[in-house]
Amino acid sequence: MAEERSTGASVPFLDHHNIDSVALAVTGFAGSHLRLAASMPRERMAKRPATTAIPGALRNRVACEWPALLNRLPADGRPLIDTVSILRDLPKDRSLLMIPRVTTEQRLPTNGDQRGVKSVAALVGWLVLCFAAATFGAQFMPGAWYAALNKPSWNPPNWIFGPVWTALYTMMSIAAWLVWRRGGFAANAFPLSLFLLQLLLNALWSWLFFGLKNPALAFAEIVLLWLGIGATLAAFWRLQRPAAWLLVPYLAWVSFAAVLNFTLWQLNR
Repeated sequence: MAEERSTGASVPFLDHHNIDSVALAVTGFAGSHLRLAASMPRERMAKRPATTAIPGALRNRVACEWPALLNRLPADGRPLIDTVSILRDLPKDRSLLMIPRVTTEQRLPTNGDQRGVKSVAALVGWLVLCFAAATFGAQFMPGAWYAALNKPSWNPPNWIFGPVWTALYTMMSIAAWLVWRRGGFAANAFPLSLFLLQLLLNALWSWLFFGLKNPALAFAEIVLLWLGIGATLAAFWRLQRPAAWLLVPYLAWVSFAAVLNFTLWQLNR
């Protein structure tokens, strides 16, 4: 066997010029090295002389970088890999070995992109839900009955209610969305359920006050609404303080509305 290697009768073995590219390709540590080995002309590989040993410095480098490969190296430094026979078996069409590059157009959406789309859709959903409650309440307008009621001197003009409630419903939607972002409805079921409960009470107040023309029943209901908003604000505060702050103007306005509701009830008994 020693004579065959010395005369070059056998197929040339791994030498120190190509151990980096071929060893990595065979052991599967880097696909890019396989592409580099495939691009080497076969005539050039056929002309390489046989080598009988691996240099000690290179052996130490392999020991540091690839311990698994070191375990397969003979102790006396004899050659390990038949490089020509390996390259001879490579596909003739070397493009099959090329690692394709993924273009920007071919990239799949990342988790961040998916979360972004889902988050925007959720914000729109909360806006639709809150303004659906506003739409229900808007069906019951003050009308002539409300105009004929005795009112306090500090009773606000009718035109101010629309802009105020538009801003409040928008802030309510954002607050619920901020809490939802912390894990969805399943992870925040209690605070978001409180939010939905107070939203229902919010929608019912207009029906009780303007629809049924019952200030007393509406006052009892607005007290429950005030408690619901306070509980929601406290629950949001533990999870997302900016969301809780967004509910503060809402609580302040409902507090004012409750006082006005009580005053109208007392003045028109």
